[in-house]
Amino acid sequence: MEKSKLLDRCGAEGEDRLLLAKVLDRAAQAEERNIPACTDFLSPQQQMMARDLLRLAGIPETAWLRQGGYQGAERNILLFLPDWMEPETAEPPLRCLRAAFRPDDRLNHRDILGSLMGMGIVREKVGDILVSPESADLIVLDTVADFLLSSWNSAGRAKLTVTEIPAAHLHIPEVRCEEVRDTVSSLRLDAVCSTGFRMARGKAVDMISSGHVQVNWRPCTKADKLLTEGDTVSARGFGKFQLAVVAASRKGQHRHCGEAIYLREEGAACWNTSLKRCPVARSAGFNLRETAAHREVIVRRAADGWRYVGCQCPKASAGLTALSRASTWYSSASGLRPDRRSETWSKSRSTASTSWPGRPRHRRA
Repeated sequence: MEKSKLLDRCGAEGEDRLLLAKVLDRAAQAEERNIPACTDFLSPQQQMMARDLLRLAGIPETAWLRQGGYQGAERNILLFLPDWMEPETAEPPLRCLRAAFRPDDRLNHRDILGSLMGMGIVREKVGDILVSPESADLIVLDTVADFLLSSWNSAGRAKLTVTEIPAAHLHIPEVRCEEVRDTVSSLRLDAVCSTGFRMARGKAVDMISSGHVQVNWRPCTKADKLLTEGDTVSARGFGKFQLAVVAASRKGQHRHCGEAIYLREEGAACWNTSLKRCPVARSAGFNLRETAAHREVIVRRAADGWRYVGCQCPKASAGLTALSRASTWYSSASGLRPDRRSETWSKSRSTASTSWPGRPRHRRA
């Protein structure tokens, strides 16, 4: 298929159309001249567009590689390989530079990128910029590496010492993620964005309709789009999040907060108690079910010597459950039985009993 028809089918316009045309040119160069050819650095969105175009053109994914200088890089080049070259032997035209500065200068990503733009280096020639307290590591194309080594000596008022380093010595910062757990009515894009970005649902709808939201690095303006597990959602000015796990819930079930009871043995005569609030799932009849948050709390407390006994909802005293193993939940009828005379919950063949309500007092049977 001709290049113009391929670009028309992709719906690319303006700068995106020019970018995709260059991708096709590099693919044709590698095939016709039988030499490796690569593109400039592409953003995640541009990489998805290029992959869709290459798939439409009938170019298999084994004929090209994504390279960014290190595993997990966000900005990558596409390296097209000739038939005689194996992927293991391909050497991408990338070089790693380190710009060292004083810790008092406190340079950030914007300072480093602004300094490069001021020198006439376009963004497409620079990959990821990894900033640490005393240096900034960056991956660049070899066409601009020598120029930066000889001419780049400052970023604003801060003095820089630029050297070339091997890729194995890159200071890759640790990715910090915040885990958010919530229950949504559906997996619609606006509902999930409202939780992920902590905003009102109406504001999320306006942001989506204005074209500021991307799903898997593709623009999306449909608020009713259904997400699936593993989708990545990004919004301009708000960051991004990934829908890591989707757990189905029963009808009528909702998040609730209960009191988890833990026991830790301190000597032969008594048991001390510790109350800790944790989210649980509650349905009709006050039967508590296991949640991932319960597991995390139980395992963490078990490492300190505490043993889980039961859980009571603040609004329902009938919701007492017990654990015979740390990974299995049981209702009150499966392991605990009420003693009506003393109004305590006791367990068969157990060495401790728990009084409820009020402050628990435990003793050896």
